[in-house]
Amino acid sequence: MPSFDVVNHVDMQELRNAVRCDPEYSWAHYYLGLMLKRHGNAAEAENEFRETLLCGKDTADVNCCLGDVLRELG
Repeated sequence: MPSFDVVNHVDMQELRNAVRCDPEYSWAHYYLGLMLKRHGNAAEAENEFRETLLCGKDTADVNCCLGDVLRELG
């Protein structure tokens, strides 16, 4: 699994481009979700974490992040 620090070095638009070019790129969905969550966009982050799961990355980290945003959204 790539380091969480990747989020600090990648532009959100680059991640959006990555998922547009390869919708099955689970790590791009995951890191985009982290960035969106960090910027206060829980609804969009939820979608990206769900896409990550659909791409087959059913990990504790992804599920934890999804749970966090769902709790945030109420």
